[in-house]
Amino acid sequence: IRQYLCLSLLKNGVSPIPAILQLSLDIFVTLIKYFKAHLKSEIGVFFSNILLRILESSNSSGPQKRLTIQALRVLVAEPQLMVDLFLNYDCDLEGKGIFTSMCDGLSRLTLTLQALSETTEQDAQLKQLALETLVAIPES
Repeated sequence: IRQYLCLSLLKNGVSPIPAILQLSLDIFVTLIKYFKAHLKSEIGVFFSNILLRILESSNSSGPQKRLTIQALRVLVAEPQLMVDLFLNYDCDLEGKGIFTSMCDGLSRLTLTLQALSETTEQDAQLKQLALETLVAIPES
């Protein structure tokens, strides 16, 4: 099951269809919450290839970014997960710097002058959500 689920999440985790992306992100968040001890390598791949890719890509739509930030908002509420991300991926000499990349991506979204959504109101909401998620990290 692990192999098929991970492959499916990687394929559907960048879907432009909001309902598919939402379901993939919900499954990913659930996996991290309850099975993170068994999924160290997969978590790194998921963060790099799904969450961070959507956050950092100028080709990602506003809804994709919003859903991704909402998923991150749930994840940053888990203090041990934030510590684990930093220790396992940023402190490792061969690690991917996932925690740092997540913070950088959220910061860039908050500060960008580039249009992120279809309206300025949606842009403002997206930036506010990114800022709230960033602020929630040290609070957790």
